[in-house]
Parts: sequence; C-alpha cells; structure tokens
Amino acid sequence: MKKFLLVVLTAVAFSLTGFAQNQKDLLQQLRIDVVYLASDYLAGRESGTASERLAADYIVKRFEEIGLKPAGSNGSWFQSFDFTFKPNPRSTEAGESRTGRNVLGYVDNGAENTIIIGAHYDHLGMGVFSSRSTGEPAIHNGADDNASGVAAMLRLAQYFASGAE
Repeated sequence: MKKFLLVVLTAVAFSLTGFAQNQKDLLQQLRIDVVYLASDYLAGRESGTASERLAADYIVKRFEEIGLKPAGSNGSWFQSFDFTFKPNPRSTEAGESRTGRNVLGYVDNGAENTIIIGAHYDHLGMGVFSSRSTGEPAIHNGADDNASGVAAMLRLAQYFASGAE
C-alpha cells in the first residue's frame, strides 16, 4: 500500500511540474477537494447515506469541470449497488438495507489502452462501524486517506484530460 501511495504522490508531484505557472492554483484545488470531502458537513460520508450522496455529487461536479465523460449505468455518472449495513457485522440482527453509489468517469482520448485510476470516497461516518475509537460516536472525517486519495485521483484525471504527455 505504501508503494502505491508513493507512486500516486510522485505522479501528482511530477504532474505539477508541467504546469509551473498554475502550480499555486493546482495546489489550491487539491486543498479545496480535501477540505470539502473531509468537512463535518459531510458527516464522515458513510456508505448509503445522504452525506455519501453529497460527496458523490461533488465528485461529479469536479469530473464535469475536468472534462470527463460519464461512465456509469445508462450513460450516468453512477453505478449503484445494494448492501446490508450492520453496525456490528457479527450480529445476528437483520441489518439495514442501503444503496451506495460508485462514481465513474473517463477521458475519451481514442487511445488503444485505458488507465483506470480509482479512489473510494466513502468513510466511517460517525464511526459506529469499523472505528477503533472507544469513545462516543463522532464524525470520522477521513481526510488522510479517502478524501486525500480522491483529491489525488481528481488531479491525475485533470492531468490526463488536459492531453499532457
């Protein structure tokens, strides 16, 4: 995992050098993406919740700004999936049926091969499930993994959509 993160961060760093005059703007956009996705407003982006859908809508907005095309179901940006949410996965309780959404976009540059870059934008919500916190439930912002990973993915998408080689 550390090697992959290093590759992504190195790719982002190299991509920034090609746009020296815009480096400040590019870094600012990275900050904006992380700050919004990790904000308390999104309440931790737990899968299948309204806050996850807000994050997905933000990513769509960024995909559109970058110039990507939708690659989801029926020409949309989304691929929905159903799952059962259980605060305790070992519980015998039935759980809650939820629907999550993947956000998919692509650069149509007519190339023979396609590079797939992914990042997951959901997180732990209030930390009821999968959190190591032993205290009261609280927003788990996910800035240092999910939100920063999405920001890096958006930067790479912007780089490839610009036609840079």
